[in-house]
Amino acid sequence: DIEINNVEIHDLKVQPRENFWASVYDGAHASVLHGFFFETLDWNYGNIIDQDTGYYLGDAYTDLLFAANRYLREEFCPLGSLFYLDGLIPWVFTDEYNLLDGTIEIEFQCGSDIQSHSAKGAIGIRIDGTKNFNVHDVYIHDLINWGDLGSDQCGGYERIVFETGVDVDKDIQYGYTGDNVHGILTNYATGSITDVKVENLKSWYGSTHGIAVYKGSEVQFGGEIVMDEFVAGQKLHHKEVNRLKLPNAVPFVCSIFIGPNSDHLSTPEVTPNIEMKEEFMINVGDEIYGYHIVMMIQELEIWYVQ
Repeated sequence: DIEINNVEIHDLKVQPRENFWASVYDGAHASVLHGFFFETLDWNYGNIIDQDTGYYLGDAYTDLLFAANRYLREEFCPLGSLFYLDGLIPWVFTDEYNLLDGTIEIEFQCGSDIQSHSAKGAIGIRIDGTKNFNVHDVYIHDLINWGDLGSDQCGGYERIVFETGVDVDKDIQYGYTGDNVHGILTNYATGSITDVKVENLKSWYGSTHGIAVYKGSEVQFGGEIVMDEFVAGQKLHHKEVNRLKLPNAVPFVCSIFIGPNSDHLSTPEVTPNIEMKEEFMINVGDEIYGYHIVMMIQELEIWYVQ
C-alpha cells in the first residue's frame, strides 16, 4: 500500500530539452548507443558532429565517453553492461570520417530525454503499476513547463519505438509529450484520490491535465476535488495551433482526464475505470484555458476519450 497524505507539491518549473537517440546496425541487428546508465549522446545541443562534413567534433566529455568505451568498459563492473558506443568507434577515432555518408548504418529517433527515456514533461505525482494507493489531502500548485514543441526531424509519429518490443504506449504518451503538464497521473494503478486541490498548471506548448487516469487504472474519487488556473499551449496562437501535426498534438486542457484504450476490443480489462463516492464533488474554476475542446471539457468537467 502507498499512502500520500497531507502533502504539498509546488513550484516545479522545468524546460525539458528533447534529445535524439541513435541506433547502429552491425549487419545482424540494431543496437542503441548509450553511455553511462543509458545516457544518450547529446546530438541536439552537444556540438558533437559537424552537420556540413559529418566529421566528429565532440568535447572533453564525449572524448571521455568514447575512450572509456574503448579502453575501460570492463573496469566499470556493473556499469559496463550499460555502456555501448562501439558502433561509432570508426567515426570518432578516424580523421575526416563522414558519419552521414552511409558507411555506418545509423538511425536517429526523436522524442527522448538525455537518458534515452521518453520525454514526459512536468508531473506533480506519477503512480505506475501500484496497487492500493491512497492520495488524500494533497495540494499541488505552480507546475510550469517551458519546454518547446517536439522536433519534426523524425517525421510524424504517434508513439516512440526504441527497438522491437520496447516502445511507448500511445494511449499514455501520444506523440511528443515532453511539453505536457500533469498534476496527478496514474497508469496501471489501483487506488483512491480524495480531497485534492490542483491549481496554476501551465504548459507553454503542450497539454495540461489536473488529474489523468490512464490505461490499466482503477481509481475511486471522494471528497472535494478543486481545480483552477490551468493553461495549455500558452505561447501558441490559433494559427500556429491549426498548423500543428504529429508528433505535436493540439494542446488541450482538462480537469480530470480519463485516457483511451485503443485496444479495447482485445484487452477491455485495461480500459481505465473510475468510481465516484457518494460524497464526491468537483469544483472547477473559471480560469481554464486551452484549444479546440476546452469548452467541452469545461461543460463536462470529466471527459472520456474512446
